[in-house]
Amino acid sequence: LEERMALITVAQLHAIKQRRMLVRTVAAKGMYLAAAYAGVACGVSFGRWPFGPYNDSIREVEEYAAVRGWYTVQRGNRNEYAQGPTVDGALALLPAAFGTYTDALNRLMDTIALLDARQAEIVATLYAAWNDFRLAGKEPTEAEVFTEIREHWHPNKQKFQEDELRWWLGWMLDRLTARFMGADAGREHNWRMRRRALLRNAPKVVSRSLCYTVAVVLVFGVFGVPGLALSFATCAVLGAFGPGRLRALA
Repeated sequence: LEERMALITVAQLHAIKQRRMLVRTVAAKGMYLAAAYAGVACGVSFGRWPFGPYNDSIREVEEYAAVRGWYTVQRGNRNEYAQGPTVDGALALLPAAFGTYTDALNRLMDTIALLDARQAEIVATLYAAWNDFRLAGKEPTEAEVFTEIREHWHPNKQKFQEDELRWWLGWMLDRLTARFMGADAGREHNWRMRRRALLRNAPKVVSRSLCYTVAVVLVFGVFGVPGLALSFATCAVLGAFGPGRLRALA
């Protein structure tokens, strides 16, 4: 148990390298996401704590790692982690410990490597709330996820405003649910949220016009007259809405 959890932190330290200090809050969120997202079996459950999903065995894990020289914890307000003298040996243990999950674990750690403590808390909490809905067999709406966090997790979560949660939800949906889908890999982190807002704000006449046009094209296409179908579709749109109205919408 301690070994697997300590090795998750070793992988996180390796991903962060010298770019940022790893603090306990971020390490704990890395452990949670390794289990919930990457599928790594940790053998522990993570509860809803004031600062996100957490398991309080982390101190025993820190002692286990320190004895082996993998990493140490500089006690203080932030509880910063530092690589130990035998960290390279610990890295070599990852494939044996996690098998086919090793690549997913390393990719996850690369993804969250630059998150600070607040950002890691938001992302892990969003994922936990969203994932709890999914485990219950429901695909939640954005509003349901935000309500779950702000009203049902802990009073401390009131500090997160909806705009901030919305931004990081877009980041999470891209990076932690569809990160390796080729069509999405190069997109900005919040493209889904912007696309959703665009569709919601588009005039109904535009969306209906598009739907009617596609429907007419498909119907005529069935009869083997695609060229004629396009002509009929164009005429149908112009006849229904008029050139002037279409120009006004352009």
